Amino acid sequence: MKKIRIAYIDFWHDFDAERFLFTRLLRKHFEVEVNTEEPDFIFCSNTGKNYLQYSCPRIYFTGEAVCPDFNVYDYAIGFDRIAFGDRYLYYPLCLLDRTMMERALRKHEWEDSFFKNKSGFCSYVVSADGGVGNRRDDYFDAICKYCKVDSGGRHRNNLPDGKPVPDKLAFQKQYRFSLTCENSAFKGYVTEKLVDAFAAGTIPIYWGDPDIKELFNEKAFLNCADYATEEELVRAIREIDEDEARYLAMVHEPALKVDSPLHKMMEDDYVEEFLVHIFMQEPGEALRRNSAFSRNGKFHEYYIYKMNKLETNRLLNMLRRWKRCLFGTKKL
Repeated sequence: MKKIRIAYIDFWHDFDAERFLFTRLLRKHFEVEVNTEEPDFIFCSNTGKNYLQYSCPRIYFTGEAVCPDFNVYDYAIGFDRIAFGDRYLYYPLCLLDRTMMERALRKHEWEDSFFKNKSGFCSYVVSADGGVGNRRDDYFDAICKYCKVDSGGRHRNNLPDGKPVPDKLAFQKQYRFSLTCENSAFKGYVTEKLVDAFAAGTIPIYWGDPDIKELFNEKAFLNCADYATEEELVRAIREIDEDEARYLAMVHEPALKVDSPLHKMMEDDYVEEFLVHIFMQEPGEALRRNSAFSRNGKFHEYYIYKMNKLETNRLLNMLRRWKRCLFGTKKL
């Protein structure tokens, strides 16, 4: 069995390389060593620019709505619905947690009693403010005018103790609806939020991917994009909330469309074939990025490197903080 050394660079703070899906899939075909000192290949995400220190093949993966830069990455696994030879795989983040996805796929089979016994109206779990135009907070405020939405995240928390809930699934299971908004309305960008809501047996109130109906069953959730105003959305929520038969019919709808491409993507060989093709090559053969071959590509990577040094400069960041304190976030 071929031995490969891999590293995960610029991933999120609580990332576990040994338990991550890609590591587990690769171990079915290779002897895998996680080695950040001398890797043969690296997986990169977007919490930093440390990947620039590695000359080996780079495979980009992100949990944010950020498009891959193929000038500096050899391969990418992301949200954009594009094709690029052997260099790209479309794989929404919502598929990473197989346990939650499998639970979401079974929710329409559960007994009526599970749905009838819910004590809460609507949940909202968000870690931070922001998003494009702060649309999710706008929906939160609008729905609260009809009935209080319980916010159990760090952002806009309104629970009695003011603390983030320790178990998101257990929290959401108490509610009939879940307000589930992405950070961005970016085509293809579908995170765990919608799947988590389905897994809890709630009706998701979703804002995000404009093409979400290509993946998920539109009869099983409320799509904010279908309503011209927030008032129209709240009216639709109220009609379902006050009609038990309609509510039960909706929660018993399957989460996915029959012809959803996610069915194929959930099969292990969908990701495995992409990864195995990369790692069966020797590192030098696997290089694809422009910066490994062309002068313009090298200049582009050097520019990113210099800009990153500027962005992380302590004095410059201190001046930025002073500017924000004095003038807020508006441009000068």
